[in-house]
Amino acid sequence: MAVLQVVVNKHNEVLGTLVVDAPAKGRGAPERFGAVAGPGQRVVQITVDDSMLGLQPDALHAAIKAEHLG
Repeated sequence: MAVLQVVVNKHNEVLGTLVVDAPAKGRGAPERFGAVAGPGQRVVQITVDDSMLGLQPDALHAAIKAEHLG
């Protein structure tokens, strides 16, 4: 299972995702990171099956909207 932060707009359209439990890589990488919502947006945290991480962005966003945002 993977934990995602999902940025959505006021119409529950997915604008972007971030895998929360991915390890930071590289010299000087931050220990913590997270998604930030802009005006009229919000961040929701969801848990998805690892198989969803292999989807293309459009398919992933559609699956998240259907399964998690109603």
